[in-house]
Amino acid sequence: MRDAVDDLIWDEAPKEPTAAVGVLDAPALVADALTLSDDVRVFCDDWRDAQQVDPALLVEHPEDLGGVTLALARLPKSLGALDEHAALVQGAQDVTYLGGARIRNMNRSMNEVLGKHFAAVSASLGRSKSRVLRAWGPEGAESDWPKVRSHEDLGFAVAAHGATFGEPRSIPARA
Repeated sequence: MRDAVDDLIWDEAPKEPTAAVGVLDAPALVADALTLSDDVRVFCDDWRDAQQVDPALLVEHPEDLGGVTLALARLPKSLGALDEHAALVQGAQDVTYLGGARIRNMNRSMNEVLGKHFAAVSASLGRSKSRVLRAWGPEGAESDWPKVRSHEDLGFAVAAHGATFGEPRSIPARA
């Protein structure tokens, strides 16, 4: 279902055709993205969002978003998830990342996270209690996601992506 955040992201997006568009956690923007490119790649962390998208557009793994020239995203609440998203869309020299959210779910640290991966970051004016962060000029920073921690004593490793609560660790069971 489209809302004010989706509308603002789309209003901030460039309308000229582009080589490839990545859509992250914003299924309502897929139809709009298809007007800009024949190469639209969609990643939805939430399976309910993924059900709203044509399966042919869904990527198997978020790393398949690398090389898009425009990324349209709902900003995740987790800074780790934002860091992972920003790293994943690197690849094209002219990639632009547009991430929107309700203002109450945003914080200044998001600018710093995007600044680690892009040369320039700016914010749109607020509208309908929503805002978009724009980032461009990819820095090509290497991704350190997923975080992996080996548990030799248990004989396995735990991997965690940016949206994982906590860190890649096992929690001992209580007796």
